[in-house]
Amino acid sequence: MIALIGAFLTMAGAVGAGICICMDREGRVRQLRSLERAFEVMAGEISYSRISLPEVLKETGEKMPAQDFEAIGAALCRIGDRLCDGSGQDVETVWKEEMEGFLKQTKLAGQEKELVLSFPSAVWFLDGPRQQAAVLAYAQGMREAACLAQKKKQEENRLTMALSLACGAFAAIMLL
Repeated sequence: MIALIGAFLTMAGAVGAGICICMDREGRVRQLRSLERAFEVMAGEISYSRISLPEVLKETGEKMPAQDFEAIGAALCRIGDRLCDGSGQDVETVWKEEMEGFLKQTKLAGQEKELVLSFPSAVWFLDGPRQQAAVLAYAQGMREAACLAQKKKQEENRLTMALSLACGAFAAIMLL
């Protein structure tokens, strides 16, 4: 009887580990979607508010809802504050410093991190419409990355769950 309970718990543990791995992948997709939303909000601020980029970053950060990946909102607020503090730092330097810290908290892959870090090169336009178009194109890049991650997640999750189940079954058989 104890061996049967042990086999069942071993099987449940293996399946639980597979579920945790799958949930981690889902978190990555959610983070990409949140970044997409942040850049769309930023484009809207550029279009409607006609305020400077540091103020756009602060406004966007404040508008990011807590149910989204709230760390992006805090990072954008910090970037906007640092750009407005009068120290004369350029956008690229501040963005890189703040976003590198933010990206350590994420589950994003290497290319996705590079995409986020390259954002300042998209907003060098001085006129609003061109800057808005560049930020919208950037949001589209995030959307494409999220769609790719979603497809990859679905394929990998099937394999992960099959392997978890097989390993759990093998371990349970070994216990019996």
